[in-house]
Amino acid sequence: MRWVPGAAAADVGPAGCGPAAEGLAGFLLALHVPAETGVPVNPFRGVPLLERDAAVVERLADRVRYPQAAALSAVWAQARAAKAWDGPPMMLHGDLHPGNVLLADGGSLAGVIDFGDVGAGDPAVDLAVGWLMFDAGARHRFMDAFGPAVEGDTWMRARGWALNLSTALLSNSDDNPRMLAVGEFGVRQVLDG
Repeated sequence: MRWVPGAAAADVGPAGCGPAAEGLAGFLLALHVPAETGVPVNPFRGVPLLERDAAVVERLADRVRYPQAAALSAVWAQARAAKAWDGPPMMLHGDLHPGNVLLADGGSLAGVIDFGDVGAGDPAVDLAVGWLMFDAGARHRFMDAFGPAVEGDTWMRARGWALNLSTALLSNSDDNPRMLAVGEFGVRQVLDG
């Protein structure tokens, strides 16, 4: 494998990630093409949000860890109500979060790593990185870079995926401050819209 120099966005922090918004969108536009027959489907990523419902509801029941559970539950309900992906299964990174995005000096995209969960399914799972990595201003630039290639229901599902992934990180990363911080930031951004 080729070495990709750069700093993980999780180590740079959200304030330094904004310059990567358009580059990361370009990466995803190139990646999200119809998958060929035989590309595996990850049972936890790129599936309909309803298949992740029990896990999210269970996590949000922890009112100590999630004092904002009522607001998060409302976001989750809206995401679940979005029209399900009805296009062909698309190629997915499957594990796109700030720990797997490398930034060059100045914050532009240097590369994306860790393709261990690559598969086929709903591209909304990868678009969730917009809430895991960017503040509102950079997220809007990230979203705008897709133009008409991504419609509103997909963005609603992406926000739901961001909630799912953020709560998974918050509930399971007590021993990993780096990923715990990603989860905390993601929850704040999901609540921000």
